[in-house]
Amino acid sequence: MSTPSYYQNDAPFEAWDLSSLYTSDWGQVVQYVFRWQGKNGLQDLQKAVDFARHAIANDDRPIPWKHAPHAGKLLRQLQSIGWADATHVWKALRRRDGDATLDAIKTLIKEHK
Repeated sequence: MSTPSYYQNDAPFEAWDLSSLYTSDWGQVVQYVFRWQGKNGLQDLQKAVDFARHAIANDDRPIPWKHAPHAGKLLRQLQSIGWADATHVWKALRRRDGDATLDAIKTLIKEHK
């Protein structure tokens, strides 16, 4: 599978490595936040908000499949380098807190308007 340039950049790994560990909605959140600076900007962050809201409304928490232990490692890596200027998003996902993840994305949008 060929990886589009907006997912590559200087990322420490591909978005797919992390997003594939989550349910569809939370995986989309990861992908949109991961790429927002390289593709559609604030529109991507708004899509991440929409997917997070949908997940929360359906009682879907951001818990990796089978509690994949390496998800935490990947999120820590993104958090430590401030990937996509989304440190608080990665931190909230590490805590498996959907509401905090949603709030962090909304804050990111406000900071970059």
